[in-house]
Amino acid sequence: MKWISFLVTGPEKQLQAFQLDAMFHVELFDRRGQTVRCRAFGDDGGQSAFEEAVELAKKNDVTVQNLVTTNEVVSQKTKKLGRRASVTITENREEYPIVHLASHGMKWGK
Repeated sequence: MKWISFLVTGPEKQLQAFQLDAMFHVELFDRRGQTVRCRAFGDDGGQSAFEEAVELAKKNDVTVQNLVTTNEVVSQKTKKLGRRASVTITENREEYPIVHLASHGMKWGK
């Protein structure tokens, strides 16, 4: 199943109001400070749920940014697990294009 990952940022009151409104439309995945990472699912790849979340973000005056993982490798580590087994962990660069910038101007990233 495909989904759309995005970030929502804002002051505490607005962010909580968004979370209450959006909890039945998207998955509120985790939170760091004033930013919530969300995922939109659905038969259409999450597009309808994402569009609903953007409307709720506008209503609650919070910023929405897409969470885009690029193919550019930032770091990579390989760890041996046994005689023949190993695992490689790769971290790719992320970008955060703004979908809706709220009046307070808060956003995630640089």
